[in-house]
Amino acid sequence: IYYLAIIVICPLVLKLYKEYYFTLYLCGKRIRIPVGMFLVGGILIFVKGFSTTGHDVRNGYYLDFLSANSLTTIRDQNIEVLYKIINVVIKNLFGQYWVLLLSVSLITIVPVLVIIWKYRNYIDISLAILCYLCLFYFNGFSAIRNYMAASISLLVFDALYEEKRKKSLILIIVAMLLHRTMIVLMVPFVCVFCKNIKKVYMAIGGISGICLIYIFRNSIINYFTQYDRYSVYASSGNVKFGIEQIVYYMPLFLLLYIGVKKYKNSKFDRLSFCYLVMGASFGMLSYVISIFGRFQTVMLPLVVILPYYMKNTGVGDKERKAVNTGIFAFYCIARFYIYISQYYIVEGLMPYTNIWGWHI
Repeated sequence: IYYLAIIVICPLVLKLYKEYYFTLYLCGKRIRIPVGMFLVGGILIFVKGFSTTGHDVRNGYYLDFLSANSLTTIRDQNIEVLYKIINVVIKNLFGQYWVLLLSVSLITIVPVLVIIWKYRNYIDISLAILCYLCLFYFNGFSAIRNYMAASISLLVFDALYEEKRKKSLILIIVAMLLHRTMIVLMVPFVCVFCKNIKKVYMAIGGISGICLIYIFRNSIINYFTQYDRYSVYASSGNVKFGIEQIVYYMPLFLLLYIGVKKYKNSKFDRLSFCYLVMGASFGMLSYVISIFGRFQTVMLPLVVILPYYMKNTGVGDKERKAVNTGIFAFYCIARFYIYISQYYIVEGLMPYTNIWGWHI
């Protein structure tokens, strides 16, 4: 109920205060701050920034922080260097774990809000926040390092759309320094800057990737079993047909198809299609090797992609827009329900706890 309340309240706040601003003067410059986004940002940063929810937050990440007197003393030497540096700096300057959690919250949430606001003329920001909350926000309570990197990957999406090659590469490297799985961002990078790669080739590439991973799954599993921190993801389990992933991605491909017919933006359409193929492929691969489920964090750009096509499909027709919004909300809530019902025990997402002893 607590999580659902957050999911309902934040989009409503954006709807109620979308026309309101307040002014700040910073270094002699006048800056207009949207009240709705400011309030929502405050809620999300507060809920996550002081949270001690999640197995990893209460255990592995906490022990890493306690040992972060220097880069060489951190308990887990396999974690990426940028996350090590953040731990060492905060441990030596403040010595408080909650400062790290708050910093992680800012790095995770602020880029999302900035990009959503940047695209406000092309999307419904309330739907974008709804999408973020249902598909990504609560997922990042435990896997904080992965979702920090995912927020940087959203900046990568923006740079790719603007076709800024150097900026894209720099941001990909930064994301990889937080979590090495972000190397998969090279897939959309290549697709954007190699324009001769047609959509059909992207789809074939996704299917081929699934087949190759399946064939070499034992070798890949053996690689991951070298590291204790990945052992929980290394098992292949029972390889089965990914019905859940079809439920996840078929509506998205359909929305993309309808949206492209209504309003064509070749750069955005191509990038969106690439991400959907990539997400569906990694989703199916998670049934072969469970660790590939972690790659789903690179799909954070859905918070812009889905509201973009939703807005285009309902242009000029209030009744259709209302129906589409209802369908979109149902899809998001369904995604949240599927995730939370399957992973709240595995990730330790319930009850919600924080540094003040809340126990919800």
